[in-house]
Amino acid sequence: MPGGSGFPVHVWLFDLTHGLAKQLSASFLGRQIEGVWHTSVVVYGKEHFYGAEGVSWVHPGTTLAGSSPYQDIDLGVTDIPPDIFYEYLNELMHSTFDGSNYNLLEHNCNTFSNEIAQFLTGKSIPSFITSLPSEVMQTPFGQMLRPYLDAMSPRITNTSEHKNDRRSSATSKLSDASQITSTLAPNTETVSYKENTRVVQSCKSLIDSKSLDGNITCILENILDAVSTESSMLVFAQQLSNFIHYLSHLPEEVDDDIFVVLAWLSGQRSFLNHATAAADLVCCVIFGDRSNTKHVDPLIVTIRNMSTNATLAKSLTSRFPRAFTVLCSSILAGEEPNLDIVATTLYNFTAYKCSFVQGDELIELLAACCHTVNAMLESPVFPEDTVYRLLIFLIHSAKDAHNKSLLGALLSVRNPKSPSKRIDGALKDLRISISA
Repeated sequence: MPGGSGFPVHVWLFDLTHGLAKQLSASFLGRQIEGVWHTSVVVYGKEHFYGAEGVSWVHPGTTLAGSSPYQDIDLGVTDIPPDIFYEYLNELMHSTFDGSNYNLLEHNCNTFSNEIAQFLTGKSIPSFITSLPSEVMQTPFGQMLRPYLDAMSPRITNTSEHKNDRRSSATSKLSDASQITSTLAPNTETVSYKENTRVVQSCKSLIDSKSLDGNITCILENILDAVSTESSMLVFAQQLSNFIHYLSHLPEEVDDDIFVVLAWLSGQRSFLNHATAAADLVCCVIFGDRSNTKHVDPLIVTIRNMSTNATLAKSLTSRFPRAFTVLCSSILAGEEPNLDIVATTLYNFTAYKCSFVQGDELIELLAACCHTVNAMLESPVFPEDTVYRLLIFLIHSAKDAHNKSLLGALLSVRNPKSPSKRIDGALKDLRISISA
């Protein structure tokens, strides 16, 4: 016994939805639940848990649930020696807690953890875990989560040869599914802001602003000329940096004009190829506190054009989660051609193998993509290119364990009415990525 005072006993608590239940349960259930719980018992230097494969124990933190529990519950210590405990555990493995007895709602990991906790310490695990009513899982929300929760029954990472073979098979399938995102070519064609008259109006409004620097006025006049003659514009990098920096300090009343001018500028290849410092300034202007959903149209064009440049695309996805909010707003509006613009943007992010900053903004974007794909594939006729690009983005996102819960729960379409081979293949690859 460590220190002669007994063996520490801990219950590790995990939320299998990674926050999804807390965020969405009120909408679906009429009340909020904090999580959908999985527990394991950590004692004698091992993590013990129960799932569809039966009772297992591994080095702590090596299951799919991970090594960072939502809560580490200290149950104190036990005086029961390991040999007595494992003799008792062996009996449970071949009776009450055989894998064939596993039931997601009534006889699950929490039932097992409670049994073990009582045997070791005489204490039960907290009632908020064991009392999560089965009717919650029988609601539409619960049914939506069920496929993901079934897939998330923790598996051992390094015990028997049989389980290693099974894991290798799953990894092989995931590798096959990932090939679809590994050889993509980004769409590097920029798009023009659709309203030239609006650009002209915004340039003139900014030129008329008080105390406008002479050099800035000159650049705006150059933009005005380029728009009017439908020609490209080339400025020096330092001029561009000063210009963007100046715009970011103008009063908020002229934000509409700023975002329109930036949308037009973003379509100029010379602008996209300028110094990183200038690009960072653009990001700061667009995704600072001043941007909001009323600027969606020009912002969507700007983000789409920035996604054609690998450096800018990676900067957007890893540093500016507000970009996800803008994309989400456009998706939910469901208007063409903005929806196709968003789908191409997300496709480019995937082609450049961008990483995504985790947070509510990304969750909302993924949910919007799932909702749109579900709705489109339920229709006899749908824009195939748009749906395909959204699916490619979702496949890429499913590589992150944090996103699997959302995708597994919300992607409801299984048998679209009239899929093309390309769409059907992408759906199959997405399901493999989610379940692997």
